[in-house]
Amino acid sequence: MGQFLSIRRIIFISILFFLPCHYLLAQKFSLGPMVGANVTRIDGSGFTNGYNIGYHAGAFFALPVGKKLNAQMELYWSQVKTEKVDGFNAIYNNLVTQDFKDPKLEYLSIPLTLSFKPGKVISFQGGMQYSILVNHNNSVLQNSKEAFNSGDVSALFGLQFHVSAFRFYLRYQMGLNDISNADLNNEWKTSIIQLGTAIDFF
Repeated sequence: MGQFLSIRRIIFISILFFLPCHYLLAQKFSLGPMVGANVTRIDGSGFTNGYNIGYHAGAFFALPVGKKLNAQMELYWSQVKTEKVDGFNAIYNNLVTQDFKDPKLEYLSIPLTLSFKPGKVISFQGGMQYSILVNHNNSVLQNSKEAFNSGDVSALFGLQFHVSAFRFYLRYQMGLNDISNADLNNEWKTSIIQLGTAIDFF
């Protein structure tokens, strides 16, 4: 029920975000699929400093809101993976179960960004993203409580390269909230580098 309400809030915010763009039909908008790799880690005690490879796949929608500005909304499935260090349970005083696995989290992510495009080839992106946790491997605490929060808020910024109908993007997502779901005296935050390709269908 909580996730359903979160999705409704995201849809409502997204509609408000694009309402000022009432001239949409008179403008050239872009719509298409996107797919790529996530290079991920979770920053916090008990996790390795190395990055792990995941994936993301979904769709984007973009429209001009100025001569060199574009608003972009995306909806995609995203995987975040990381590894525990030896002695993970000891760090958290046995708050987690013995079979607590290396986290592999799957999110439904909705970023809202603005792109500044000074020329024909390159654009600069920045914005915010809200992600809803929809699946995880066995990551529970001793009291059977889920170890991870149901949502993640992050800031993102990066580059896009435009070649014909293709977009090649590189961006960084910085987690802003603690995604742990317990009082562990330590924050867990996501850190994600994304590389991918999108195709303009319109």
